[in-house]
Amino acid sequence: MAIVASFEGVSDELKWLARRKGTRRGDAIVDVHDYVRRRDHLRTRFQWLTDHYTGARTCKPGLIVAAAAELLNHVRNNLFHGIKDPDDVEDEELVRHLLPVLRAFLKGAGG
Repeated sequence: MAIVASFEGVSDELKWLARRKGTRRGDAIVDVHDYVRRRDHLRTRFQWLTDHYTGARTCKPGLIVAAAAELLNHVRNNLFHGIKDPDDVEDEELVRHLLPVLRAFLKGAGG
């Protein structure tokens, strides 16, 4: 898959994300709050990314792409709907590490 291949260039960011825990709940990568629809689905997908990029297990390329798409969409929704704070150092750091992943995703998708 072209998207997974494009992720090779952002492996440092993906490894950083895999080590990250949400700041309030401690979920893998980012917190998924209880009011979010499909929260268990999202938590599982983010755990797949964590496991894959920490070396705990190897995920199939399709799972990596699906999980990355869910992560990028989740953070996008938080940014546009006011949950991310531009003055919060941890939110800024998260977005800074996600931007190269978004670029790689789009490049691999042909965008």
